[in-house]
Amino acid sequence: MIIIILLIILTITSLIMACISYWKVTRTPRTPSMTALLPIITLKTVNYNLFGRWNGVTGYEGQDTRLENVPLAILANPKLGPDVDVITFEEAWCPNNQLFSGPVMCAGNKSRDLLTAAMIKAGWKYHTLVVDEPGVSVVDKPANGGAIIFSKWPILATSQYVYTKGLGQDKEAAKGVIYIRIKKTQNGISQIFNIFGTHLQAWSTPEGRDARQNELREIHDTFLSAIGIPENGSEVVLYQGDMNTDYVLYPEEVDAMQNILKAKLPQFIGDQLYSSDPSTNYLVGKDGAADQDGCLSEYQSQLNVGKGDSGIVPLKSSAICTGKLSVPTTTNAGGRINPRFLDPSTGKIKVLNPCTAYCPCCPHEMLDYILYSTESYYLQPLTSTLEIVPLKSVKPLTYKWGWCDGAGCIVYKKESHDLTGSDLSDHYPVVANFTFRPITQTFNKIDGCKNDSDCHLKAFGKTSCYCTGSGCTLNNKQVNGWDLGGDNKVNANCQLRASDKSSCFCRPGNQ
Repeated sequence: MIIIILLIILTITSLIMACISYWKVTRTPRTPSMTALLPIITLKTVNYNLFGRWNGVTGYEGQDTRLENVPLAILANPKLGPDVDVITFEEAWCPNNQLFSGPVMCAGNKSRDLLTAAMIKAGWKYHTLVVDEPGVSVVDKPANGGAIIFSKWPILATSQYVYTKGLGQDKEAAKGVIYIRIKKTQNGISQIFNIFGTHLQAWSTPEGRDARQNELREIHDTFLSAIGIPENGSEVVLYQGDMNTDYVLYPEEVDAMQNILKAKLPQFIGDQLYSSDPSTNYLVGKDGAADQDGCLSEYQSQLNVGKGDSGIVPLKSSAICTGKLSVPTTTNAGGRINPRFLDPSTGKIKVLNPCTAYCPCCPHEMLDYILYSTESYYLQPLTSTLEIVPLKSVKPLTYKWGWCDGAGCIVYKKESHDLTGSDLSDHYPVVANFTFRPITQTFNKIDGCKNDSDCHLKAFGKTSCYCTGSGCTLNNKQVNGWDLGGDNKVNANCQLRASDKSSCFCRPGNQ
């Protein structure tokens, strides 16, 4: 009898252990060792701040001409080229769609439209709207967010999120994050990529740092979690953007960025050290840094442009050396400069001849990044690199150039000369090259809306937004949110918001 009881206990124990083991396997993210090895797939992705500011506010800066020529330059550059899969852009602000301020701020400038047409012609035919293009933040945001994504691959889902706070002038723009979900197929193998593009709060101040870190938390804790990306280890999550976080003087803030996003920077490669480089890029300083940092007259002189002047922008061989050149020896906190940026022979950051900067008081900064999520929920890269590309136009460009300040640009529209040169933005793009080994070829659809057109207003008792479009799915099946009821999960990300274009938008987490 005792033997029989012991056998029964052992049998029950074995069944319990088997169930626990099965539960652990089904709940643990899959890895390549758990399935037949699939071939490697690559991803080449770029981030680029375009310096496409508002013509009616900042004056003539060649916005139309520069942005229209960006795709051709990308195609021609050997480190970029036609095999770039995804490009996230920032500061593609015009035309501005916000209800009241658009015509004034952009003054007829259509730089983003010209960029879009040229990108499609160059092969990146899929793209998102710019952040807040419908103008849903029109009441308190006179300008859209400026971030937009282009892809060579069809966009399976897209949504956006407008940050809840901002400082100074940044409060006037609907800065936020744009998201796309794509499936790339290479040599018969497919992989899902989830990519977030953003432009964070500006200014290297404690207040600016705190605002940026709050925005990063909104990306990870609010927006990412609300989208509902599958967490079975089969998909990739990337974060890209102008983070306005300088790796040279504020490395601890870059570390904080990685910790908040639970993400990691790829390995840095290449000779170009700074994505904002006043030694090699004549547009650095035009954003107000030259004036703010006290060398506007030197900057204007270095460009050799004034009323009636024109011609290729030179970097004078006998440059002005005023002692204002920003060549630090320590980080802002007094720490050691990262060896990547340090010249051991001088103990200062690496620069060209210290008297040959277009803007002598402008800092040499690394501000633009691409990171991959290191969370076990998502597929990890086998290899990854990150490189700054000193992109120039294929041939010199000539466009109108002017110096003006704030409302003076609108009232007086000062313009005194043409400028000819090859710089396309005051930032250089960064390119990341990844390799991944997919662990599956069966990918689930995310629940809820896939874009704004999936969300529609329904007035019945309680007016609300429902997910009733063709992209509305739940548990991998297409559904109609109206039939399932307002409290159903599928309707969660269809938000009722004020706009002159519509009332319902796909805004995960942006309550």
